[in-house]
Amino acid sequence: MTDTPSIQPGFFLIANPGLRDPNFFRSVVFIINHDSEGTFGIVVNQKSEVILSQIFPDHPDLDDRLYVGGPVQKNGLFILHRLGCEIPGSLQVGTGIYFGGDLEVLSKVDISTEFLPGFRGFMGCAGWGPNQLEMEMAQGSWILHPATEGSLFDIPAADMWESVLTQMGGKYVLYPSFPFDPRMN
Repeated sequence: MTDTPSIQPGFFLIANPGLRDPNFFRSVVFIINHDSEGTFGIVVNQKSEVILSQIFPDHPDLDDRLYVGGPVQKNGLFILHRLGCEIPGSLQVGTGIYFGGDLEVLSKVDISTEFLPGFRGFMGCAGWGPNQLEMEMAQGSWILHPATEGSLFDIPAADMWESVLTQMGGKYVLYPSFPFDPRMN
C-alpha cells in the first residue's frame, strides 16, 4: 500500500477522466494554497482567446494567450512565473515557481523574450470550501501529484493533462486513452 500525498501548495490536481464538470474536464490545477478555510488553485492547461499584449500594453510583442484559470473571479488576473525575487511580493509556491507579485513591476519587466517561457497569466481561479476538495478526492474526482517547474512551464497546455498522467506511470498511462464520453463507448 502506498502513501497518498496530502493536498498542499505546489501540487497538481489532475482531473480523473470521469470528472464531467466542464470547468474541470481533463484539467490540471496547480494548488496555490490549502488550509482549514479551503483550497485555492489555478487551472494551468486551458488557454483563452485573450492575448497577453492586451493585458500588458507596454509589451506589444507578447503574442501568447492568457489561460482560463478557473470559474471563480473570472475577471481577476493571476500570474505564475519563474521570476522569483525580481518581482516584489511574489510568493514562492514550489521550487522555481512563484505566484503573483507587484503587477506594476511585472508590467515593466522584459517578459517578451527571455522570461516568456516561465510566465503564465490567468483569468480566474479555482476554489474549494473547507473539506470540499477532500470529499471530491475521496469520490475519485482528482489525482494528486507533485508539480515541477518543468511540468508547469515547459509542457504545452494542450498536452499537459496527458503528459503529467503519462509521467506518473502505472495505471495513469491508460487514462489519456479513455473516451471523452464513456457513454458513447
